[in-house]
Order: sequence, then structure tokens, then C-alpha cells
Amino acid sequence: MRTRCIQEEGTMKGIWVSSAVALAILAVISAAAFNDRQGLNAKLSERIVDGALLTAGVSNEQGQALLGFSETPAPYEQLLVTHPPVDAIYPHSFPPVRIQWSDQRTGRLYRVVVKSGDTVLFRGVTDKHEIHPHSESWDTLKSAGGRLDIEISSARVAPNGQIQSDVTTDTSSKFTLAPEADNPTGMLLFGAKHRPADKPLGTVSLLTMHLQIEGLDLEKMEHRILFRSSEGPQPTQVHPGRMERERGGGRPGDEGPDSNEKNREDEGGGDKEGPGNNDPHAGGDTEITSTQCVSCHALSSNGEYIAVFSQAAEEAPPEFDAPNGFLTVLKMPERKILIQLPHAFMPQFNPKDPNLLAFGQVDETIGVKDQMMVRKSDIHVLDLTTGKHQAVPGAAKKDRVENLPYWSPDGKRITFIRTKPGQMWHGAAGHLDLAWVEYNDGKGGEAHPLTGGSNNNRSNFLPVYSPDGKWIVFTQADQGFFSQESSDLYIVPSDGGKARRMNCNSSHTESWHRFSPDGKWMAVVTNREDIRRPHIYLSRFNTQDGTCTPAVQMPAVAGMGAHTHAFSWTRRFDWLTQYERINAFQ
Repeated sequence: MRTRCIQEEGTMKGIWVSSAVALAILAVISAAAFNDRQGLNAKLSERIVDGALLTAGVSNEQGQALLGFSETPAPYEQLLVTHPPVDAIYPHSFPPVRIQWSDQRTGRLYRVVVKSGDTVLFRGVTDKHEIHPHSESWDTLKSAGGRLDIEISSARVAPNGQIQSDVTTDTSSKFTLAPEADNPTGMLLFGAKHRPADKPLGTVSLLTMHLQIEGLDLEKMEHRILFRSSEGPQPTQVHPGRMERERGGGRPGDEGPDSNEKNREDEGGGDKEGPGNNDPHAGGDTEITSTQCVSCHALSSNGEYIAVFSQAAEEAPPEFDAPNGFLTVLKMPERKILIQLPHAFMPQFNPKDPNLLAFGQVDETIGVKDQMMVRKSDIHVLDLTTGKHQAVPGAAKKDRVENLPYWSPDGKRITFIRTKPGQMWHGAAGHLDLAWVEYNDGKGGEAHPLTGGSNNNRSNFLPVYSPDGKWIVFTQADQGFFSQESSDLYIVPSDGGKARRMNCNSSHTESWHRFSPDGKWMAVVTNREDIRRPHIYLSRFNTQDGTCTPAVQMPAVAGMGAHTHAFSWTRRFDWLTQYERINAFQ
């Protein structure tokens, strides 16, 4: 019995010892796991170490090894800096520049150094193909200003800091920070598309995206929403007059005028009217809402009016048979609807008389975007003081389609696109020419082909005058109009001449473009960063010789998540600050 008890006591002591050992082992494991977790957290968070930026995914040992490498790296031509491009000029007022590069190799870390002469202003290490200086380094870069050199070196580096491959480099990229006095001024208004919050990744249908017109204040660097669309596939806002008519309360005559020959004038005949703000069918103080295009717009030079094109037929006043879309003119900043016109496309306000609005009056359209086909269209001008519009003689030929008007800075001339006689306007086929006509207080005149932008066996469109009236910049493509891969920006003297391809182009699509109010900068829509998402890039423009620098990204309208379309660039108006602000620069 005693022996049995002794055996049991020994067994229990053994269990206690084993438990104590197990607890000690667990404590050691837990401490090691805690230390590993601390190291993992340090590796996964962005931080500053010895003045250098280490991005998430880079350990301290890896960063120190690559930053401390002092031998001359071997050249590697396939590691190419893509942004900012060589010889680009980046505005002083913009957020920190996104430094980006391409490299076909995988599993590598990158050391990025920015210098002014021999002085190092920024150092960073990342495992991605992009980095941007932290705020302190960006202030240092801006203080230095002038021409800066970017040097990127690359290697495979183990987590413990051991370099496991040759260190290679590309040292060819240089860009310039513009003087503070040359900061872009004014504001951009642009059409934007946004992913639904529940679909952060993958391909998203246009019908499920959120569409709106937004504003970017370039002087305060603030981003705001002017007009918000309905969200995704939800029904668009139905015009109140249309709802009344569907309930049987419509008034006689709601059918409206015939949208074909009755509304067309060969050389600027009778006036047309649109419903004004006294017409109950013209809407009221309401926000434009659309799951369709709310991108094409124009802002008057005094900031008093904005004209917005919409393709959502159910939003139109009930007397509109408007499958081709309609135009709404609103008084800002209250966004009060003043007038609506059916079949009115691509509005442009006269820069000297904000009460005159040019647009393309479309009679028949089939399809949208690159499959759009327009059989009839003329250039019309709406007088907001009378609510009447009429065709411009010379830009209303029966055998041509004329559209996309743009005023000269003095408000005396309209340049526009037109088809060859007897041809339709197709989004992806055919050749368009540029022509101009004197407005002559509405009397018009003979239309003249713009030399350099017509009769060249290519498609020429989107003519835009420089603010001093010296140049016309336009888009040229092999054929068609909408999102053509071959489209680039070309420039000619405003009276015509030899066209030159501009230096701000890329190997991708460039299309919609506008000048800053002071004429020092030019912005362009491009898909160079992501072929599925057009962005807005910025180029320094020299009006003396009509040249521009390679283009750089604009904040809020370029980069991840941006999806922008038609935009305008005007001087800044204080009313922009009353709209909802977006925190776009974090």
C-alpha cells in the first residue's frame, strides 16, 4: 500500500514538473511569437528609419542593406522610370509626386534616391513599383526646386538583410519642380465614375458605377462634388412633369415638335425655343441625377451658368422625345434649372458673352460611344436672354454632320468638326475634318476648312483654342472619334498651317484637352496609366512656340481609383467651396 502511494506521489510530481516545463516552453514560444509579430508589424507598416522612407513590406534589415550598398550598381536598361517622365515639369503646389517605374523581374526591392546635383534630398525603399516622398521630404524637395534627378536601384534582399543578387540601376530620369509663381490656377470641373463600395475589386459594369460631376480647386487643392448621380442600377430621377403625364395629367401639346426636318434649317432659319424656368415642365431647383452620361458640360466665363448634357430620356421634360439626350442650363451656385433643350450636344459658352451657348443640334443618333452614329447635326447658338436658339449659317449644311463647336477667345469665331459630304458621323469609323466660321452676331458666313486639321485622310476633332488665340490644339486619329487608340494631340496656328504632334502624347490614347486660364498649362485625358480608366494629366505649355513638356499626373483625377472623362478648366469661383468636399489627397 505504502509502495503504491509512493508511486502515485512520484507520478504526480512528474506531472507537475512536466506541466511546469510545458508552461515555460509556452511562455518562450509566446514571447518569440510576440517578438515575431512586432517584427512583422514593423515590416508591414510604412515608417521613417534614419531619415529614409521604408514602405509596408520592407524590413529594417532589408532597408538598411539596400540603402547602405555603396558599390556602383550595374546598369539595367529594362528598369525604366515611367513617372514623372524625363524632362517633365511638376507643379510646386501639387501633393508629393508619385515616382513610378516598370520592371519585368519579380521579388525585388527598390532603392529610390532623389538628388539636386550631388545633394540627396530623398531616400526610400519599397517592394512595389511606386513610391512617393513623405511630407517632410517633399518640403525639402520643394525648397530645392529646379531640376531633380531620380535614381532607382534594385536587388533581391533576404528578410535578414542579405543581398542575394546583383544590384542594378537606372539613372536616366530627370524632372523639374516648377517655381511657385507658376502654379496652375483656376478649377477643373470633370465627369467622374466611381466603383460601388461593395465592389472594390474586379471588373465593374458601367451600369453599376456612380457617375457625377466633380470640381478640383487647384488653388486651394480641394476636391468637391457638384452633381451627384444616382447610384448604379437604381432608377434615375424621373422628371416631375413626365410623372404627371404618365398619371394622365399631361397638358395638350406635350408631344412637342417633330424632331426631324421640322427642326432643321439649312442656313440658319427660324428660331427654336426651349422650356424656360417659368414652364412647370422645365423642372425646378433640383440636382441632376443620371445613371447615364453626366460628363459633357461647360461653365460660363463669369461662373453664372453651367450647361450639362444628359442621355437619360426618363429625366427629360415630357414634351421631349429625347432618345438622343438633352441639355440643361442651370444658374450657379444654386443649380436652378433655367432651360432645357432636346437633342443638344457638347455645349460651349461664348467667352465674351456668357449668355450665348453654342452646341450641336442632333436630329438622329443611333448607338453610344464608339458605336454612335449621327445622321444629322448642325451648330446652333442659344441666347439665354431670350431662350431661343438658331443654326449658324455656314455650319448647318444639309449634306454634312457638324458638331463639337469651340469659340475663339474673342468670341467671334466658331471652330467645329464636320463629316465629308453625304457621310454619317460614326464613333469608330470615317474621317472628320475641322472647319471654322465667323459668328458675325448670328449671321454666320462661309465655312473654311482648317489647314492642317482637314483633308488629310485622318480623323480630326476636339478643336481647342489657346487662351491667347494663337493656337488650336486638336485630337487626330486614324479614324472615328470616341476612345480611338491612335488618337494624339496635334497643334496648328489658329488660322491653320502645318500640324505638329505634341510632346505631351504617349503611346496610348490622348483625347479631351483644355488650357489653364492663364495659358501656362494644358491638361489632357489619357489612358496611359490604365487602359480601362481614363485619367487627366498635365503639361507645361509654351505659347511662344506651341510646345509642351511630357505630361504628369494631376491629383484626384489620376492614379488608383480615378476614372475621369470630359472636363473644363476655368478661373476659380468661390461658390465651389459650398459643395460637399472629398478627402482626395490622403
